[in-house]
Amino acid sequence: MISITSSPIVSNNLRYGKSLRSFARTDVSDLLSKGNKALNENRYEEARRIFEQANKQDSENSTVLKKLGKTYFYLKDYDKSEKSYQTYLDKVPNDSETWIDLGET
Repeated sequence: MISITSSPIVSNNLRYGKSLRSFARTDVSDLLSKGNKALNENRYEEARRIFEQANKQDSENSTVLKKLGKTYFYLKDYDKSEKSYQTYLDKVPNDSETWIDLGET
């Protein structure tokens, strides 16, 4: 079995004071960028796959939840859209734009 910290990339980041959580956040940021690009180019299935991957890496990331809600909406998967928006709004209750989006699902 290979330890994740035996990876040269991870061990260098740990040596310079970056935690594994910080390292994972960078991956999620990259996925968000790729997902946003796919979403903006109307490649909704690709955006869904990317945002779901980001959500697996960081299920507490509110931005990922909001983007998943929007992506599911465009794919006409209204149940998943509503669930993602509601989970997002539990974390960020004052986002009026997302309340409107939720109402449209």
